[in-house]
Amino acid sequence: RTDGGEKFWEPKLSKLEQQYMSQAMERQKNNITSVQRCWGKEFKGDAFLAKPSTIIFKDFVVGQRYKQVVEVTNVSLTFNQFKLLPLDEAVRDFFEIKFQPPGRMSAG
Repeated sequence: RTDGGEKFWEPKLSKLEQQYMSQAMERQKNNITSVQRCWGKEFKGDAFLAKPSTIIFKDFVVGQRYKQVVEVTNVSLTFNQFKLLPLDEAVRDFFEIKFQPPGRMSAG
C-alpha cells in the first residue's frame, strides 16, 4: 500500500527457499550480461542500432502533438531483446510513449 498503512503480507521463506531464491537471483544477474557467441565469433559492441539515434525536442508548439517513429535494428549475431526504460520524472508528464514490446528480435 502507498497510503502509509500496513504492508502487504509477505510469506516467511524457509532457509532452503531463501537459498533457492538467492541462487535464482544470482543466475538471473549473471545471465543479463552474457558474452554472445555464434559460429565461433564473439559479438562486441552495441546490440541495437536506433534510427534516429537521438531525438531533440526544440522549436515546438505547446499543446500540439508530435509523432516520432524510432526504428530499432538488432545488429548482434543472434536473437536479442530490449526493454524501454521509464522517462525521468522531470519530463515524464510532457510525453506520451506508445511502445509494444516486440519480444525476441532476430539478428539483422
